[in-house]
Amino acid sequence: MISVKHVNRVNKKNKKNTKKEREHKRLSDKRSSPGVPPNTCPYIDITKTMIDDMAEAYERLYENGEHQPKFDEIKKMAGDTLEYIRRANECLRDNSLYWYNKYKQML
Repeated sequence: MISVKHVNRVNKKNKKNTKKEREHKRLSDKRSSPGVPPNTCPYIDITKTMIDDMAEAYERLYENGEHQPKFDEIKKMAGDTLEYIRRANECLRDNSLYWYNKYKQML
């Protein structure tokens, strides 16, 4: 006859093993997950400064007829920076979806 204490000990061991296995699986999934992009806030700030500079350049062009050759360069830099931010944010969304799907699989 098997005692209740013996059954309880076996159940506790199985729970510990299952918990360890789940943790091992979680860490393994984490290692193979998509990377997290760098903080994009500084890029957003730079872009805002570029746009302000473009607005000032446009105002000077409009009021004084001053030619500003940097205008096109600043505009291109602003566009490139915004595209970088778009890709980084897309990566964040992909990362979120990846972990959401992994979480659903574990349920």
